Amino acid sequence: MKNLFLYLIFSLFTIYNLSCHSVFRSTNHAVENFKKDTIYLNEDLKKQLNPVLKNSKRINSIKNWTIKTKSLWETAEGGEAKFYYKNGKLEKITTHYLSETFQKLTVYHLENQKLSFVFDKYYQYNRPMYYDSIAMKSNNDTEVFDFNKAEITVNRYYFLDQKLIYQLDSEDCGAPFSNDYLLETEKEIKNEFEYLVEISNHVCD
Repeated sequence: MKNLFLYLIFSLFTIYNLSCHSVFRSTNHAVENFKKDTIYLNEDLKKQLNPVLKNSKRINSIKNWTIKTKSLWETAEGGEAKFYYKNGKLEKITTHYLSETFQKLTVYHLENQKLSFVFDKYYQYNRPMYYDSIAMKSNNDTEVFDFNKAEITVNRYYFLDQKLIYQLDSEDCGAPFSNDYLLETEKEIKNEFEYLVEISNHVCD
């Protein structure tokens, strides 16, 4: 019972501190530092990505959103999707999934109802959220759950004409991904995006 109480408290704490506003700051930072992150790109690819970056800057500058919210249950602990509209037009979607062992935050930017840019941030916990000192001792372990020890992975995906043209991964060394890998990733992201768009059509104001 104590563990459940602690878990609920922590869930509320992380939702408050790792809300979509934190993700928005991260995406703004990603766009502002694009030249620094992509110095190894050729000029042709930079030109291809410019429209994507301009659209993200446009979206990040929008104020006074109309927002619809929907609970998600893709994980045992659930999550939330938010749909951001400006003048009746869907411009942005955010999702936040919670789990005992991880949490994931994702932002989707749209342009003319099509996918343009995706930013996601994944936190892999060092131990499950309920793993306190009692669990540590009973398992002869040396660590308790510590959010500050989570491994963080950041990915950015750039779409043009509904095709994934570039991926920037915090774990890679700057080498380009293979076409087959990009195609598989594109399929996964678009499936999730289409699922969320379908949900948005059934969310009440």
